[in-house]
Amino acid sequence: KLILSIVGGAGGMDIDPAVEAHFCEGLVGAAKQTGGWVITGGTNSGVMDLVGKAMHKHDSRRTVPCIGIAPFGALKEKWRTAL
Repeated sequence: KLILSIVGGAGGMDIDPAVEAHFCEGLVGAAKQTGGWVITGGTNSGVMDLVGKAMHKHDSRRTVPCIGIAPFGALKEKWRTAL
């Protein structure tokens, strides 16, 4: 078992499409082969958005647990009040 914690910038990213494809395929492939879990910062920006897209595209059967831990301030108002 393996935990893959993917962290990085939340800003706009300018990645070569070939590098992006290799990262996405490699991330999901590594998680599948090891029975790993993927953990991110839980927002849809920067590297966290890239991880979400990778999981969506390469793990269509949703076999890899993917957990996003977002900061409280990033939640929409309806979710803040629910907590």
